[in-house]
Amino acid sequence: MKPHNHTDYQKRFFKEVKKQFPFYGKREKEYLKQFQTEIDAYLEEFPDSSYEAMLEAIGTPKDVVENYFQNVEDRYQLSHIKKSNYIRIGIITIIGIFLIFTIYQGVLVYKSYLDSKDTLIIHESTEIFEDSAPYGGNETK
Repeated sequence: MKPHNHTDYQKRFFKEVKKQFPFYGKREKEYLKQFQTEIDAYLEEFPDSSYEAMLEAIGTPKDVVENYFQNVEDRYQLSHIKKSNYIRIGIITIIGIFLIFTIYQGVLVYKSYLDSKDTLIIHESTEIFEDSAPYGGNETK
């Protein structure tokens, strides 16, 4: 059997693990660096193993993340959750302000359109009266 490319296994595994983390900071990176040694040791011991066999031996990405959160401090988790909530509220506020500003600009443009529509001369009518007197004047004799 042809040996598999171990770096492909590691990249695939860590990509899947990163997707499982609700946030990915400095501590999570350090944890994954430590976990990488376990993967390296497994792949050195079993170079011909498949990716699925490696997952059975060391755990799935979901298992790795669950294990991490079982061992991490609650205060750390809560602070990250609060930060992500603040960021979410900030982004929603910015989007709301932008939306209100855009609607306001649209209303101003529409009012300007209506004003300009009222000032435009669309058609002009001219009435011509026939009168025997020149220039429409009354001649007195």
